Amino acid sequence: MGLLKLYILTLLIVISAGNAGNAQTFTMEHDTAYGNAYLCPVMGNLYDSITTASSAGPITINWQVVASNFPSDWLPNIGIADNTAMYSNSTLALWNGTSGATHTAYYPPSAGGNFYLSMSTLGLISQGTYWLEVKLTDPGPPVTTKNIWFVISRDPSYIAGTITGASAVCAGSTISLTDAKPGGTWSESNGKATVSGGLVSGASAGTDTISYSATNTCGYTASVTKAITINPLPTPLVTVAVLVLNTSSSYISYQWMLAGTAIPGATSSAYTPVTNGSYAVTVTDGNGCTGTSATVNFNNLGVADISASANDIHIYPNPATTSLTITAAGKINHITIVNLLGQAICNNKYNSEKVQVAIADFPKGVYFVKINGADVRKFVKE
Repeated sequence: MGLLKLYILTLLIVISAGNAGNAQTFTMEHDTAYGNAYLCPVMGNLYDSITTASSAGPITINWQVVASNFPSDWLPNIGIADNTAMYSNSTLALWNGTSGATHTAYYPPSAGGNFYLSMSTLGLISQGTYWLEVKLTDPGPPVTTKNIWFVISRDPSYIAGTITGASAVCAGSTISLTDAKPGGTWSESNGKATVSGGLVSGASAGTDTISYSATNTCGYTASVTKAITINPLPTPLVTVAVLVLNTSSSYISYQWMLAGTAIPGATSSAYTPVTNGSYAVTVTDGNGCTGTSATVNFNNLGVADISASANDIHIYPNPATTSLTITAAGKINHITIVNLLGQAICNNKYNSEKVQVAIADFPKGVYFVKINGADVRKFVKE
């Protein structure tokens, strides 16, 4: 088998204290050798050469794989070569979950020779970083023992880079994703979003996986992914509480509109109209998504106006603190007092042209009085 070097191989030398102070018959080029499994070409070797001491004669090295976490789809593609032979995992079972078989190699004095891991990337599926530990021993004398590690990463970002950008988008809106590796293609997995040139548009609420795939000069294609959340648009509901329009107070911002035009200053969850018309509210939720309510036709001003009607109804004092007096030209049969949320605070029957209502226990705020189910008056509790 020809010996081919890893494409872009990073080697890290870690100094070992294993035999400090003792004579050693051999040394290793590295205690840990690193490589990337996206190889070019498809067969590569990760070297950790042996050098024999000048004071030693020809030596015999017995070695065995003592541990590994290589996934099962990698094992048929891995072999180890010493100065004597190449051993493939498929024929000699270099490791079997514990320790592998012991093999013997011979190295000349003051020279040393090869020791390397060989692998083919064809058929590899698992992504990640995996390692294999080998124990090498010269029975001596003197006895010399070394443990070395081969660490190999199969990281798709080696070819396809890393996707950067926001992880969420509102339905109907667009975000921009980028990848530093040029020439790749974008795709998505389940139709919750669309992507073109890195521009991701939310189609419907849910999650989608955006992929970026690139191919290197050796024909290897790798993909990296990014999960994207597509947030639904808020759907505010407008309710009418006598003379007040309300929507949920759970949103971040509000803008009330009359006939499609924003009303200056109408930026809270409640709005008191000053004229009849078609009202709606646009809100923004905690995800930054914006939605507009259905239009509500408000016609409560006019016949039941705040100004005096034919019934000559009056309320006083206004503002009030402890009690409210209501008078009318005719009989007052029923009074309902509601707050700005449309909640009935008082609901009493009478048979008089003048009534008094105790309001000392009312919270401070704005209230509406509906007299006989028709006429409405506003007052302030202080």
